[in-house]
Amino acid sequence: MKKRYIIIGGSAAGMSAAKKVAELDKEAEVVCISKETCCTYNKCKLAKLLSGRISTDDLCVFSAQEAQGDSIDARLGVTVQKILSDNKSVMLTTGEQLAYDKLFIATGSLPITPLVAGVERFSQKSGLFHFHTLADVNAMLNFIEIEKPKTAVVVGAGMTGLECAGALSRLGIKVFVVERAEQLLPGCIDKVGSQKLIDRMNTQGVTFCAREELIEILGNENISEVALRSGKVLPADMLVFAVGVRPNVQLAQNAEIDVCEQGIIVDEYMQTSKEDIYAGGDVIAVKDAISGKTVRSYLWPDACMQGIVAAHAMVGHPRPYPGIYPVAVSKLWDMLVAFCGPVSDASRGYQEIVQQGADFYKKILLQDGFVRGFLLMGDISDIGILKNCIVNGQKLDSI
Repeated sequence: MKKRYIIIGGSAAGMSAAKKVAELDKEAEVVCISKETCCTYNKCKLAKLLSGRISTDDLCVFSAQEAQGDSIDARLGVTVQKILSDNKSVMLTTGEQLAYDKLFIATGSLPITPLVAGVERFSQKSGLFHFHTLADVNAMLNFIEIEKPKTAVVVGAGMTGLECAGALSRLGIKVFVVERAEQLLPGCIDKVGSQKLIDRMNTQGVTFCAREELIEILGNENISEVALRSGKVLPADMLVFAVGVRPNVQLAQNAEIDVCEQGIIVDEYMQTSKEDIYAGGDVIAVKDAISGKTVRSYLWPDACMQGIVAAHAMVGHPRPYPGIYPVAVSKLWDMLVAFCGPVSDASRGYQEIVQQGADFYKKILLQDGFVRGFLLMGDISDIGILKNCIVNGQKLDSI
């Protein structure tokens, strides 16, 4: 009997699940519902789009036409209003109600907006942005074309904030990065690595404001300045919030699906607390395979794998998910950066292997010969060896 699989969300986890279900169950009716108006695109490339190095076509990894070719009914620009788990259906904002045999939730995450004075008075049209979706980037590009901003303030020195700052600086905009911590990528890299990036960003029109906090947004019709807790006032023709995200669990909560602070709770097969409902991507809580802790899922490759694992379970061929191996890679101010594990924490008694030069920095954490974390900057050619050691539980012979 033909089954209907409904996928909520068309990004990495959602489309991976949809494609794998269509592959594994040739008779399946696969419906992928996404509030986005375009099909799957790679969020990792948004900074390149913002800086003009790629086009929107380069960003997309799976189109609506390809979805139809894979027998996937891709419904774009549509939102699921409610999950009715008791009668196994979903209610759309269009008023349509669709029954499902299996449901996969991939509603992603929502950007956090700091509650600072003046925030309610401004919008994208007046220079206030998040850096989270394709729509956000398109709004920024439209604002830049019309308003010709000379200065921008990016709040948050995590990976998202730094990628956004780098893209804006490539457009000739003077950028200030405001961060509460004393370094870049706090909790991800160490102070030595942070300083190497600060030295590079300073040469490219980006100023790092450490141990600072935004307290007020100033301006009339458009943003003109921002005030910091230290008393400093920075010029700001545009302001970008990149202070983090939270899992978009509201739909799941309303359906009485179990959630925790990190997201929807799933088992090793991506099944939620409700029968026949699965979840994956930024919206779920997962096990960090290195530390064993429950953490948020946030990396594109992990989301893709979670979608595939869920698809196998939904069609009756379950295979367990081992947890995430959080290896992040980016290029910041023309320097490749890769990190994994607690490289910012020097208090755990790990053995450290450190090598550095003018254009590179390498730090590897070992415990009884096993790799527990690493930071590679400039030269990341060892990333494969180090990740394999972690994934396979092998000792590091040499590097």
